[in-house]
Amino acid sequence: MELEEMFEQDHSFAQSIQAGDYSIVVGRDVKDSNILHNSNNNLIANNGGQITQITNHYTNAPQSDVEKEKAQNAFRSYLEKLRRHCNALPLAALGGDDADEDITLDKIYIDLDTTQSKEILEEASEKERKGGISGIISRGETPISVMDVTAENKKLVLLGDAGAGKSTFVKELLALQAAVLLGEIKEPLTGIDPDLIPVLIVLRDLSPKLAGLNLGVLSTENQKQALSDAILEKIREEIKAAEFIPVLEKAFENGKVLLVLDGLDEVPQTLRGRVRQAVGALIQLHKIERLIITSRSRSYTGQAVFPNFQNYTIAPFDK
Repeated sequence: MELEEMFEQDHSFAQSIQAGDYSIVVGRDVKDSNILHNSNNNLIANNGGQITQITNHYTNAPQSDVEKEKAQNAFRSYLEKLRRHCNALPLAALGGDDADEDITLDKIYIDLDTTQSKEILEEASEKERKGGISGIISRGETPISVMDVTAENKKLVLLGDAGAGKSTFVKELLALQAAVLLGEIKEPLTGIDPDLIPVLIVLRDLSPKLAGLNLGVLSTENQKQALSDAILEKIREEIKAAEFIPVLEKAFENGKVLLVLDGLDEVPQTLRGRVRQAVGALIQLHKIERLIITSRSRSYTGQAVFPNFQNYTIAPFDK
């Protein structure tokens, strides 16, 4: 007996069949069918034939070994390209056209300090204890490094004058995180989850996309979605590697990224408030684990100020 004839003769049997993962069961027509589960175990349609949700991306079957290998290779390629980009130095900084092309940022980088300092506390030495001094003693103060404040603050704004090293620092940080994920650095960066995917956005390149949004016709929730989507779309445009995009999208869904937004001061003043809105939307919708914004100090005022972010100023090199 054909399956169709069985369904015709016994409707209860047809309706009792349940779809498993990656499958669809149709008894008679769609209106009377159970169309159940995708690979994320989401209900796609009920037995009334109505679509109940279409917002989540889903796959129809597990990735094959070939697809996994392609994704892994694309991920590695992305990390290598990002590291090269972040370590590249302009010829002018290297002394002109005859400069050594092997000189990269990671080879000449100097640790930076903030304008804030912390007290140096140490236990009294044996000589001091013999002299009647015991316990913890202050040894003066030392500057707090930019790397230390980065490790301690998951939402951070780095400020400084032109040439203070804001962009240089974040590029060094992203290159180091890429090296960790590539297995080239065995120890993770202090205070930073070794699984976070490093992502760089230059804000002057993002601002035209934000400026083109017509938010006035959207509800508050749809405004948040549009602003967040604009950032993600900009990232997709720059990656240009189809196999890696699902990996990055999953990382954003789980908040597992180290995201740098570089150069707030280079965004037109009228758009800085929109950048702040976009970042707020991205954090709300994706729970980004670590986010760093850079800006010149004089530009970080008014609508450009980010609530719930800690800000530190990079000290001049002569300090």
